[in-house]
Amino acid sequence: MGIKYSIVLFLNLMMSCAWAIDFWKNTNQQAFKFFQEKQYSKAQALFEDPLWKGIAAYRAKDYAHAAQFLSKLDTPDGFYNLGNAFAQMGQFNQAIQAYQKALILDAQHVDAAYNLQLLEQELQKEEEQKKKEEQKKKEEEQKKKEEEQKKKEEEQKKKEEEQKKNETPQQNPMNSRQNNFQEWLNFINDDPAGLMKEKFRRDYQNVQEGVR
Repeated sequence: MGIKYSIVLFLNLMMSCAWAIDFWKNTNQQAFKFFQEKQYSKAQALFEDPLWKGIAAYRAKDYAHAAQFLSKLDTPDGFYNLGNAFAQMGQFNQAIQAYQKALILDAQHVDAAYNLQLLEQELQKEEEQKKKEEQKKKEEEQKKKEEEQKKKEEEQKKKEEEQKKNETPQQNPMNSRQNNFQEWLNFINDDPAGLMKEKFRRDYQNVQEGVR
């Protein structure tokens, strides 16, 4: 009597505890409970189904393990979620391939088609932006080269001017004589009659002084 009472009391205690409920559930049920409670890491460890393990890992932001589990599946949803995991890791080409495989298996998979289109558009924008940045970089480099070349030319010009300024000019005696002779000719050409009058005046004066 005492033993039977003890067994009944033990069972009643187990049923009254919260953990006793989990005692009667299988592993997947416990995993789903953790998943509902947003304890995704615990759910991932307990799930046996690769799809659910992958989804739980994805929700836990463990994208590498999510991709590892989901890659074992050959279903539209499996490839769709695999594409999402790759996209989160920045592996966009692998993500596109996964979405394409999902659409091959199910051409009406709306989510896979939408994500594929969205990702392709983003990649195209990135490619265009990359080309613009490369073109801008080339233009800046070309501009820099031109400025450097212009600076060199200005420095060379300045150097030549300073050198020319510091040089002492050497006067040629022949040039000096020629210049004086040319000035004398110019003077004669300016007033030949006046010169003759002056000559006659001096000659007459000299004669008068000799007579005296």
